[in-house]
Amino acid sequence: MTTAAIIPVKGRHELLCHTVARLRYKNKVDYVVCVVSNEEDLFFTSLYCDHVIMHPNNPLAMKWNAGFEYAYHHFDPDAYLFVGSSDWLCDDYLDKMLPELDGYDMIGKPDMHLFDVGRYDTRLCYWWGYDGDRQGEPIGIGRLLTRSIVHKMKGRPFLDYIDNGLDYNMLQHVLSFGGKVGLIENKEAVTLSLSCYLWPNKHRFDEHWRGQLPSLPMGDGRGWMMRLFPEGLNILP
Repeated sequence: MTTAAIIPVKGRHELLCHTVARLRYKNKVDYVVCVVSNEEDLFFTSLYCDHVIMHPNNPLAMKWNAGFEYAYHHFDPDAYLFVGSSDWLCDDYLDKMLPELDGYDMIGKPDMHLFDVGRYDTRLCYWWGYDGDRQGEPIGIGRLLTRSIVHKMKGRPFLDYIDNGLDYNMLQHVLSFGGKVGLIENKEAVTLSLSCYLWPNKHRFDEHWRGQLPSLPMGDGRGWMMRLFPEGLNILP
């Protein structure tokens, strides 16, 4: 089963090289498409990614759609993987998740870990997922969409003019095309979001760490990272 991963890029060059390498050589993704919006990102990203296209950064949904459309027209893979430049998946993630696509149009995990690199320390915590009105919704990191649902959406899984709430927007867009969504509760299929003081971060790590977004602090996380994501320790300044 062929897979394509789509990544919108904005800086984070210290991290992106590891992200692309993990997807290609550890997750065994067939095609990685990076979407950049300036010449600096184009130069650095082209050093380690074979498929790089240019598109304005905003709206973010339109930028992401451009990458999906490129994969749709050039590769037509069996499955599309939704990840950002700071999102990592355990080595055998696709081995565990792709068989679960049978019978669904989109699948995802309910939970993730978050690892933060500070100036003098590292921190790890675990978030068990959405609650309240969004309970049962798969998180964005590691979502897999089938070829058939992407075909129905003409390679555009988002409404174009969206900058925030992309996870929810994709979910609603898939459902609007009659897609069936599966929540896969496999603790061994690990997803990770990395943050660092060196660049802006999408996930608000401190809110997880301090319990404003109910999560489980897990200490400095270095042993856990060395076991599952050793490259994460290489982004330390």
